[in-house]
Amino acid sequence: GANDVPSSASPVASVLPQGHDTCVTFVQGRLEKGVVGNELLQDVASTCLPAVRSGVTEPRFRQACDEVQHLAAKTIAGAGGRPDAQALCTAVMRAFQALAPP
Repeated sequence: GANDVPSSASPVASVLPQGHDTCVTFVQGRLEKGVVGNELLQDVASTCLPAVRSGVTEPRFRQACDEVQHLAAKTIAGAGGRPDAQALCTAVMRAFQALAPP
């Protein structure tokens, strides 16, 4: 019944979103090179740009990219420019997967 929804939804929340590991590798690599703050945000945001600039993206993809940029900015700023790669990637990839076209 309706009471089962929270318990069945919680295991899904613990599963890492698609693209998480690639994101972590990318962010950790940037941090190790001393890329932090706004420069890190630009690098994370740029991962969506080729598809957006090509003009072949669906509105949902553009919306997903905008949300990734917003979440990344908030997470990076909240961490003083040096976010935890796992936390950043979990947040942004979960948002992207929720919004991106299937």
